[in-house]
Amino acid sequence: MIRKICVVTGSRADYDHLYWLLKLLKKNKKFDLSIIVTGSHLEKKYGASIKNITKDGFKKLHKIRLFLSKDKVENITKSTSLGILNFTKKLKQIKPDIVLMLGDRYEIFSCAISASFLKIPIAHFNGGEVTSGAFDEWIRHSITKMSTIHFVANKKYQNRVIQLGENKRNVFNVGGLSSDNVRKTKTLKKREIEKTCNFRFYSKNILVTFHPVTLGEKDSKKYFKEIISALEKLEETLIIFTFPNADNDNLPIISMIKKFVKKNKNAKCFISLGRKKYLSIMKYCDAVVGNSSSGLLEAPYFNIPTINIGNRQEGREKANTVIDCNTNRIEILRTIKSIYKKKLKLSNIKNLYGLGNTAENVIKILRNKNLNLNIKKKFVDA
Repeated sequence: MIRKICVVTGSRADYDHLYWLLKLLKKNKKFDLSIIVTGSHLEKKYGASIKNITKDGFKKLHKIRLFLSKDKVENITKSTSLGILNFTKKLKQIKPDIVLMLGDRYEIFSCAISASFLKIPIAHFNGGEVTSGAFDEWIRHSITKMSTIHFVANKKYQNRVIQLGENKRNVFNVGGLSSDNVRKTKTLKKREIEKTCNFRFYSKNILVTFHPVTLGEKDSKKYFKEIISALEKLEETLIIFTFPNADNDNLPIISMIKKFVKKNKNAKCFISLGRKKYLSIMKYCDAVVGNSSSGLLEAPYFNIPTINIGNRQEGREKANTVIDCNTNRIEILRTIKSIYKKKLKLSNIKNLYGLGNTAENVIKILRNKNLNLNIKKKFVDA
């Protein structure tokens, strides 16, 4: 039996995590793989990262553009509704046996709604996680309730999905795909990165990735001003920025990054680096600063400190290399300086997000011809 698998990807972040699974699905003759590419992948202002997908050799790509030109909440709702319409048309055309989706973004949410009404089983990654400072929180739990199969990163997240009324037989603790991303990606050497990205590392280097706090009340701009003010005080330090997600209120952040880089010779910015370059730069930095999940899911595998600013990631499981910090410029600067005084030793990450064999674990489950794909679910009381 060949199982028709449709995987949805809406950004560089989820694609990087899905890459190693996609590679195995493409190689395995038991599966017929289709990929729906949407969201920021198709937008030039966010790096048009679909080029990375085609470069990786994946075919049978289906494009759904959501026109992410503006950053207001009403634009996000329009993109979500447009997504529901177009995902419905595309899924009816593809007719998959199961749709695989990762995470908690609005473009993934719209696909989940379409698949649910079309009675197509959903297999969802990253359920049970908590991020109290963003829309992602309720979107993730909503997708969990629409999904039949759940692939979770650890025991705590597995218990949370079961607590939401899901059948424990369909909740699989496979580890996090983020561990595959770090453990399997062959990073570039320092000189290769410098040549490819056209910069030279300093003796001190930090990677800054900050995304809008979507549940805040105009907080994103105010918080990022505090970060910028702290960064301006750093001496003899290379500051490498990556652009924020395609969320509401991201344009002021992008504007501040560009102004900072123009003003400061020790700063560089990148719209989209791609999996290999992003991880390579991270590996040679002294810390990751901001509120990106990559600071929690990937940086610990390099034993690199993460200065996690604000509450966007509040509730997510954290390794002991993650240092929570409020949004005050004085504390941000003090915390950045502190990482050079005391080296943190990594512990317990394998119990949080896996050992780098998550894709193989998932393939074994998807190959099972007796996998329960019945979308008629009963709420299981705890």
